[in-house]
Amino acid sequence: MSGIEHSTLLIRADANASIGIGHVMRCLSLAQAWCMCGGQVVFLSQCGGSNIEERIRQTGCELVILSTNDQDTEHLDETLHACRNFKAAWVVIDGYQFTSNFQWAIRQAGIRLLVLDDCCHMSCYHSNLLLNQNVTATDYHYTVDPDTTLLLGPRYALIRKEFFAYRKKSVLASDFAQRVLVSMGGSDPCNATLRMMQLLAAPLLTTQLDITVIVGAANENQNEIRRFASQCGSAFQVCVNTVEMPRWMGWADFAITAGGSTCLELAFIGTPMAALIIADNQRDGVKKLSENNVCIDLGTYESWNDTKIISTIAILIQSVSQRMAMQAAGWALVDGHGAMRVVEQMRSHL
Repeated sequence: MSGIEHSTLLIRADANASIGIGHVMRCLSLAQAWCMCGGQVVFLSQCGGSNIEERIRQTGCELVILSTNDQDTEHLDETLHACRNFKAAWVVIDGYQFTSNFQWAIRQAGIRLLVLDDCCHMSCYHSNLLLNQNVTATDYHYTVDPDTTLLLGPRYALIRKEFFAYRKKSVLASDFAQRVLVSMGGSDPCNATLRMMQLLAAPLLTTQLDITVIVGAANENQNEIRRFASQCGSAFQVCVNTVEMPRWMGWADFAITAGGSTCLELAFIGTPMAALIIADNQRDGVKKLSENNVCIDLGTYESWNDTKIISTIAILIQSVSQRMAMQAAGWALVDGHGAMRVVEQMRSHL
């Protein structure tokens, strides 16, 4: 991909307990693709912890940390300064705090801009490229600049390269599903993880299942989750801030997850799933994934229903045909080459 070699990509994305780590993690996929084509990547971020910072640096990116005490969460001046300092060929912004005015200022400075969006929450967008990787992307009517290119849908899903080694290579063979992955996002502010563990701790379930619980780096309930797990003996294995998420997805017969980017990763791996909506911006996506038989919709955290969740788990345990159909639907939806397709679009502007 000529034009990218030795060029710098500047990524502006944050992570903390309230917004989670999803913005940063999916941008890491773009960073990997950019570096594979010979470029360099700089993250400009409020990371909210050393764990996230280490994940960024492990990808080979340079990290510039912004003040977390600053009321200006956009950090426009610092972003423009970093663009000049690093001679950025492109800027990527991922986060709900970046306003239309912020985007306009970047474009007015003559800097190429890629905006990542999830739910068309602004009246207008200013960018060269606008990316929405979700299944609902084509349902929205974006108001954009005349020269903006829209990249919409799971064809552009940002899957990190480490997931490829764990994509399932055949249809499900076991009649009985035993290995269960529980993952409620990087922060899980409502502590759905603990509530799900309490439900799964019923003797009938824990004697049948091998349960691994993933606790994100920004989860502030880690100690409470560990204590409960220790009280349950060997029923749960708890992994905090694991870098082996792809391996656990490949290991699981099915997953119980929060809605969001994790669903696209599970779909790519080929792991059937039940999805709990823990944020408003997950509602439409989970509904559409369910309509496409990629997941089972557990509803919202606010409408938590023990009976519904237990019956869903029973279906996933017992019905190999249901799991096989969900696996095939996931494979058909996400092929894993989204990040490289986005980078190819960026290259075409250079």
